[in-house]
Amino acid sequence: MSKTQYGLSVFYIRGIGFNDTALGASPAVSVYTDQFPIPYARWHEGDAGLERVEVLKGPQGTLFGQNSTGGAINFIAAKPTDALQAGADLTYGRFNEADARLRQRSDFRHPVRRLAVRNEYRDDWQKGYTDNETLGEKNFRNTRLIIDWRPIQKVEAQLLATGWKDDLSRNSRNSACSPPRGMSRPSLSHPDISSSAAERAQRGVGPGRDYRQNNWFYQLGGRVDVALTDAISSPP
Repeated sequence: MSKTQYGLSVFYIRGIGFNDTALGASPAVSVYTDQFPIPYARWHEGDAGLERVEVLKGPQGTLFGQNSTGGAINFIAAKPTDALQAGADLTYGRFNEADARLRQRSDFRHPVRRLAVRNEYRDDWQKGYTDNETLGEKNFRNTRLIIDWRPIQKVEAQLLATGWKDDLSRNSRNSACSPPRGMSRPSLSHPDISSSAAERAQRGVGPGRDYRQNNWFYQLGGRVDVALTDAISSPP
């Protein structure tokens, strides 16, 4: 796995992958959550409450119907249980970075539920040396709800709802350098630094501008299994 300049994950299997997170580009390694496809890497930013991860090397075109040169990765979410369970994890680091996770499984017989919530926060970590503006604040929330229901003896249904919201403040990707002799401005610089105040105001960039993202994603999925006999079951 590698991180792009925007902090997104790109997966490789046996060195095969595609380092592009645009919505128009299909990844070489397909990602699934409980067999539900996540077609683009931009949509896969986090998982709350995983049980295990399954990896199948490629080329793969028969599993779940997705043609994947590198292979397939299936994230298996932790499922509800009959007994009441709950837990939490908290991590703290520099720049007031906090990662909090909460999970709860109900003890209701029909249906049974499992809820997992994760919230990641971090203060700004970049500071401009020309205007003292700060960037890099992180605020990411991820939630998953799973409901298992058995209406009759041989039928079992499952509903999965997952979603995330990302309010990350975009980072400055370029750095300013001193202009070579004879040049009036840096040859490689961030537009907020190299341009004049009038140019920045015209483009809508510069001090006082909000660089915060507003990205969100949700996915709903369902599955029904029917026991045809004591030894054979089939999803309709």
